[in-house]
Amino acid sequence: MLNRKTLVFIVSAAIVLSFVPILAVSASGSIPVFEHNLIRASTTSSENWAGYVITSSDYSVHNVSMSMIIPNTDTSGNSYAAFWVGIDGYNDNTVEQTGILAEPSGFGHNSKTVYKVWYEFYPAAPVYASFSASAGDYVYANVTYNGYGSFTTYIMVETSGGQIIGTFTGHATVSNALDDSAEWIVEAPASTSGILPLADFGVAEFGYDSTHISLTNYATVSGNYEPMGYFSPTEIIMVNQAGQPEATPSAISADLTSFNVTFDQTVTAHHGR
Repeated sequence: MLNRKTLVFIVSAAIVLSFVPILAVSASGSIPVFEHNLIRASTTSSENWAGYVITSSDYSVHNVSMSMIIPNTDTSGNSYAAFWVGIDGYNDNTVEQTGILAEPSGFGHNSKTVYKVWYEFYPAAPVYASFSASAGDYVYANVTYNGYGSFTTYIMVETSGGQIIGTFTGHATVSNALDDSAEWIVEAPASTSGILPLADFGVAEFGYDSTHISLTNYATVSGNYEPMGYFSPTEIIMVNQAGQPEATPSAISADLTSFNVTFDQTVTAHHGR
């Protein structure tokens, strides 16, 4: 992750992953709006994040929500992808987050992708739901700051037909949380040896335009409860060590809540592998 200490993310009994804080290229600056009614305020790049972040100078990010459709993700070649929403982690050392992890299960011809539901109050370890999700399922999630260092996460997974598969809630007090950023992220997790190959997720769709779930991809910042685009968030492009894009967000659409993240098919080797 960006600007945060190593987060150990246990995905199986045999493999330990971590979300590593790597800001790959300093590329902040204005980007022209070249699509009518679409928003791109500024951009930066990371070796393991793609998506959008809102930052707050007065430490007042008190809620963030997300909806998305879980993309059909190819985790062959021992590759991974995480899709999540959270508070903190961009400029500080805590993260309060919940989402979906796509990881490989089995070997060779028996390998398949499993979609785990989780929450985490870093630096505490992640917690997994007893149910799993599937490609094509719809996800609604939010993270709320309750005051005095207390946070609550909530995630619901349902089928495209509206049948609820399960809900999962977490609650914890996080010391030294600053409440200074909100994120909507596709991430390449890492192991102790470095960032792992990003799984080919095709296109991950976030927001009302795709899910038709109302009041999602909203945030409460400095007392204002608004769609993410209202706050002119920073776009994050995931790049490899050569600076080539691996996952790129679209602009935010006219409804101020919706965007996609696209896996870059032209980059075949992740971080030199």
